[in-house]
Amino acid sequence: MTGMTGMRFGRRPDLGHLVAFGGGRQWFTAAQVAQKEVPAHHATGPQHVWSWDITYLKSPVRGVFWYLYLIMDIWSRRIMGWAVHRTQRDAHAATLCTTVCHEHAVTAAGLTLHADNGGPMKGATMLATLERLGVFPSFSRPRVSDDHPYSEALFRTLKYCPAFPTQPFVDLEAARAHHPERWRGNTRDWSRTTTVYVNDARSATADVVAG
Repeated sequence: MTGMTGMRFGRRPDLGHLVAFGGGRQWFTAAQVAQKEVPAHHATGPQHVWSWDITYLKSPVRGVFWYLYLIMDIWSRRIMGWAVHRTQRDAHAATLCTTVCHEHAVTAAGLTLHADNGGPMKGATMLATLERLGVFPSFSRPRVSDDHPYSEALFRTLKYCPAFPTQPFVDLEAARAHHPERWRGNTRDWSRTTTVYVNDARSATADVVAG
């Protein structure tokens, strides 16, 4: 089977997909092929694409953390919702997503929620909740941090901000009290952005296409 220029594809049941580049060829399993698919989305306004992730917050006990769950709109950079919990669980993520969608009157009108491949992101409870809400789930490729830039950049900004506490949060309530304020209210008045991308679909192509 012929695909992109200079690339041919075949299959063997025991190995999966054969990808041939000119005189060279390599076998990929079906899982490896799927991992190479590039997630590509774009937002031309608020509530088109949201990004979410979980980050660690230090506690007084070494090796023990609180977990900040945060959802942001990639177009406006507004923080749509957040929560802090003792554990990483898809049930916590599902509750936050439900609350945020109801708070912002989200309907099944094409909202995409982008995340990495963590357990809470792909847990059964979370995925069932997104299906019920009419929200389309999207995931980064494994070990490709560039697929999830908005949440990663926001967490870095948060933790390197001079106002971020330098000492561990003494308890869960203390961690919740120092909640993020970045664009939590109305969108700030800055130059209008037309389109924001998670991997520009005009140039993002899969490295390997299943044959």
